[in-house]
Amino acid sequence: MSEDSLESMICTEDLVNTCRSILRYIDRSGFKIAMSAQNRFVEVGRGFSSRVFLAYRTDGSIAALKIRKAMSKRDTLAIEGYILKLLMGSEIAPRVYSYGDDYILMEYISGISIGKALELYRRGIIGELYIRRAITSTLKALYKLDTLGIDHLEIGDPRKHMILQHGIPNMVRIIDFESATLKPNPNNIPRFFGGFIMRRARWILSDAIKEALELVKTYKRLHGIKNQIVLRLIAILESKEPKAVI
Repeated sequence: MSEDSLESMICTEDLVNTCRSILRYIDRSGFKIAMSAQNRFVEVGRGFSSRVFLAYRTDGSIAALKIRKAMSKRDTLAIEGYILKLLMGSEIAPRVYSYGDDYILMEYISGISIGKALELYRRGIIGELYIRRAITSTLKALYKLDTLGIDHLEIGDPRKHMILQHGIPNMVRIIDFESATLKPNPNNIPRFFGGFIMRRARWILSDAIKEALELVKTYKRLHGIKNQIVLRLIAILESKEPKAVI
């Protein structure tokens, strides 16, 4: 397939008019858009503001190319790219290769979402220890975001935003920072606690629900002792005897 044909397949009318130049820049960077056996490009995500395509490099690197939609309510993807750059080396977010107003080229994170993991637990496919480790790892990752001043506004319902890389519960990766903001005192942990744990996995707290709620309230109010609070929440999660182990 010619380069022009491939560009035409990807750069449809719903994407920004810089799409073709983005693809050429990505190509010069050594990345190619992945194609399926049916000779179609591989699209791994689509939202209101952008579409995401799978890309690869000959050294084995797999990337996600996010291209802004022409009618997106967001004027730029550069803020998300900048936040990903701030998180470089933290091991909780995708590595960013390059970005601009209309695109982000970043590491592709493969694995299962925390929402999928919870579903598998309910079906008896994975054990309780796995879920406890995944939620503990998530709290640690969100605490890093809080200390760096990054507020991820989608964490209240993180079923698609928290990925257990390669299915390993201790390797939580946070994706999709499109709506994230920088602020002095983010509350990612309280948002995750109220939106996910209390709504979908409160059983994991057993008889410590009241204590955990008080700890989260204190976390929002007394910023100087956040570390101690996170350690106590983790201790609560780790103190229960698991029902099954995978």
